[in-house]
Formats: sequence, C-alpha cells, structure tokens
Amino acid sequence: MLNQVLSSAFIIGSHTADMAMALYRISVDPKSPVAADLYTMNIALRFAAHTANIKLMNEVMAPAASLGLVPDIVTYTTLVQGLLRAGRPELARQTLDAMKSRGMEPNERMAAMLVADLASTGKADGLTRAEDVIRDMRKRGIRTTVPMWTSLIVGYFRGGWEVDAWSAMERMRASGLRLNDIGYNAVLRHVLTNTPKAGPRAADTVARARRGLGRNIAKDESASSLAMKIFHHMRENNVPPTVDTYAILIGGLLHHNRLADLREVLEDMDARGFTTQNRSVVLMITRARKALKQSPRMRAERE
Repeated sequence: MLNQVLSSAFIIGSHTADMAMALYRISVDPKSPVAADLYTMNIALRFAAHTANIKLMNEVMAPAASLGLVPDIVTYTTLVQGLLRAGRPELARQTLDAMKSRGMEPNERMAAMLVADLASTGKADGLTRAEDVIRDMRKRGIRTTVPMWTSLIVGYFRGGWEVDAWSAMERMRASGLRLNDIGYNAVLRHVLTNTPKAGPRAADTVARARRGLGRNIAKDESASSLAMKIFHHMRENNVPPTVDTYAILIGGLLHHNRLADLREVLEDMDARGFTTQNRSVVLMITRARKALKQSPRMRAERE
C-alpha cells in the first residue's frame, strides 16, 4: 500500500511530491508503524535522481543501513543516473566502483538505461554525459548495444545535432551493430522533416553514414529519394516497418508529392497485411490512396 501511494505521489513535477517525501521520512523513522522496504527507497530515490538533487539522494539513502536495506542493481542505476544528471561524473564512477565491490557488475542493460535517460532531452550536457557513459562502460568491458546507440542517435536528432547523430550512426555501424526500427524511424523522420545543415567538413561524416544506409546515395540526394533508399535498406536488413515508419513515410512523401514512392510504400504496407487503429494514421493512409487515384499519371498507368 505504501509503495502504491509513493509511486502515485512521486509524479515528476507534481505538487504531491513534497507530501510523498514527508511520507517517506515517516516510513524510515524507527518508531513508525509503517516500515519502508527497498522498493520504497528506490521509488523515493528515483524522484531525487530525476531532480538531480544530490542532497536529497543522500537523505533517501541514509537510513538504508539502519533498516537493513541492501542496495540492488536498481538502486545503483538510479543513483548513477542522478549523479550524472547533477554533473558529477566522478561520483557516478565511484558509485559504479562501490557497486562492483559488492559483487554486482554493471551490465549492458544498466548502460543502455543510463544512456537513454541522459540522451532523452536532446540537450548538449546530457548527450555529453551519455557519451561519457558509453566510454566508461567500454573501459569496464561492457559492450555497446543497439538500444544504447539508438538512444544516443535519437537524442542527437531530437536536439538538432545532425552531424553528431550521423557520426554516432557511423560509429555504431563500425562496431558491427545495425539500426533497429526505432533508429530507422528517427533517421527517416529527420530526413523528411529537416533541412540539412552540415558544413563542408561535417558533410564528409554525413556522407559516410548515409552510404552505410543505402547503395549509390548521391551527395545532394533529395529528402524523399534518400528516405526511400533508407526504407529499402531497412527491408533488406529484415527490420519490419512499424506504424511509425509508415506514418513518417506517407506523411513526408505526401508533403513532397512523391506519388510513385508513395504507391511503393502503400503496396509494401498492403503486402504485409498492415492494419492500425490509430485514427490519424488511418486518415493519412486514406488521403494517400485518394491522392494516387486522382493523379492523372497513376490513372494512365492503370488504364
């Protein structure tokens, strides 16, 4: 019951957060009839870590020993997230060392969670720390993974750091890993909705990464043409398109009036027996089919 109350109250930004902390302080009081367990402590710690409040994180952790609570992998992951958010990478590394001294090795899942959390906003400081995590985990012998790279790439694109995003994709490819559907969708969304901003030197990085996503991609490839080559690359690598993939492609191709490419995407969708209950996507598909029917060129091909 206590855990449910705290989980509901610790909504980030909620005015009930102070009340939840007060309840946590009561639960860790030795005289309290309501005893806190490790799960309770981790809930409170998650809130403190999200706010990057080191003082509050220390307060949450302080009663652990007296209550006989032994930190687990969730505790350490949350602590490291909070310390990195607070701009204290040296304390984060010490925490990882403390975790290792207790017989718990940092793992790939933990690294992926940290990178995802830090890269999620697309802000420069978070992305820098996400890169630090990848570098530090490599030193610890932890392999980089597809979710780790995907989070980093999506974060770069979200923040408008185009060249860094393409660079991360090139590094990911060099490590022997391939994009998943989330990564492909991020690239497609960027290609179809953003104007290239790479300078002369950065253009080489972008060009190398693009070539890794499709054969014969020209330097000045149009957005719609590049998107289709990426779509082909996605299918060649047996990564099934998702509702987001189709929505991004159909919306972008409609905007660019690329009806032949639009027909190819719709045919792929039909061949896969794709269906969705997403009303906005259904309306977009209906609009695309209508555009094809009304096109003189498409009508002539059918006749």
